[in-house]
Amino acid sequence: MIRDDGGVAERVPHDARFALAKFRPTTLPTTLLTRPTLLERLEAGGSQRLTVVVGSAGAGKSVLLSSWAATRDGGVTSWLSCDEADADPVRFWAGFIQAPAGEFRCPARPR
Repeated sequence: MIRDDGGVAERVPHDARFALAKFRPTTLPTTLLTRPTLLERLEAGGSQRLTVVVGSAGAGKSVLLSSWAATRDGGVTSWLSCDEADADPVRFWAGFIQAPAGEFRCPARPR
């Protein structure tokens, strides 16, 4: 890929364009079952630069993290939803690098 100024841009596959939904938390269900122990563990890890949550498909990772992001006091969260196409390392890292640019600002909780 060539930039307008003649320089060479990063090599990112043409199909590495992402829908904005990849960079936004999941909408919370109206019948949310809170998981206080897991939320406490996430909060404890919130002082770290990176938190990784691993679990099987359908285990509730996205809902848990969306719930956690919604409880943060005006904090900033970067979000990247991964799918099968992200098994390609170039595509994954392109999304990983782009995620902070789409940072999601959590609304401050009413006191």
